[in-house]
Amino acid sequence: MAPKAKKIETVIVEAKDGSFGRLASVVAGYLQGKHLAPYKRHTPAEVIVKVQNIRQIHLTRPLIEQKVYKWSTMRPGGLKEMTFREKFEKNPEQTFRKAVFHMLPQNKLRNVLLKHLIIV
Repeated sequence: MAPKAKKIETVIVEAKDGSFGRLASVVAGYLQGKHLAPYKRHTPAEVIVKVQNIRQIHLTRPLIEQKVYKWSTMRPGGLKEMTFREKFEKNPEQTFRKAVFHMLPQNKLRNVLLKHLIIV
């Protein structure tokens, strides 16, 4: 008797005119499989989430102006800064992926679940 093939569900999320943080939390829930009846938090869900039109997402004014990313190059005068607007304009896919990454549970499944996120 041959083993049954697993059925992989594809969820398409339209990001146009959606809020950045709310959309990231919805995508994180889909990746975990919380919308499915046999939800188990210790097993990865067989779900692929595709996010479309990420460049047309709605960004709130406080997020754009107040959020600043800082890092150091460990050299004299090496403190670097980048605002959220600059980071989002440079690479919106990476910014959204990082937001979803931080909304997933902090365990070994985090990277497995993130591989199921496709940003078109």
